[in-house]
Amino acid sequence: MDPISTLRAFGGVARSNALIRAGVSPDQLKQALDQQEVSRPMRGVYRLTEYDSDLYAATCAHAEIACISAARRLGLWVFRNPSLIHASVNHGRGLDARFRVHRSEEPLTPLLICLQSARCLPELDALCIVESAVVLKHVALDPLRRAVEGQRDARLRTMVGLVDPHSQSIIETIARYHLRTAGFSTQSQVHVPGVGRLDLSSTAYSVSKRTGGSTTVTGASSRRTADAGTCSRCAASPSSA
Repeated sequence: MDPISTLRAFGGVARSNALIRAGVSPDQLKQALDQQEVSRPMRGVYRLTEYDSDLYAATCAHAEIACISAARRLGLWVFRNPSLIHASVNHGRGLDARFRVHRSEEPLTPLLICLQSARCLPELDALCIVESAVVLKHVALDPLRRAVEGQRDARLRTMVGLVDPHSQSIIETIARYHLRTAGFSTQSQVHVPGVGRLDLSSTAYSVSKRTGGSTTVTGASSRRTADAGTCSRCAASPSSA
């Protein structure tokens, strides 16, 4: 297995045992190091010139990126970027102030990433991640619902109940959330004769997409706007996306 392509698949950085499990031999690693195709910034850690900085920090800390940090790498919808690196560990050693620590004995799957986000983040931030995981088919709704059947999971069940598998974008997710919070009813993917398909319709707004993907919003103004504040759990700042 080529160490360069394998490292690239890992995000540009990985520990040697992960590379060896992926089929890269120790001799191949040594050769790539000798030819300066990869670097070894610390014992057991290899990286390319281009690498994910959050992933690098977590790898050096013997951790795995988790929660919203992992969701961002998966391409899920992130409402507000975190200022901390969310990392999952299965050891008792502390991590420095750059990290928000999650505990996990299992390899992180998209379902576990959704559950971490639901337990850690404010409701809207978690909803954007979980809904996009369903829309993009990383997670199915039935396993997600079964995962929040515990007695202590009432808050998570409420959030999962808000997931709309027909949502087309994070804009729709945020708009629908605030409209419902303000007391308006909403419907997704509504066909209107003579108009076409509306991505989101409510008693306050109609949201449609024109040719080329631009978004049009019509109707009465809502009294609610998207929260541009700070995440109370992880000091998140508004995303520039």
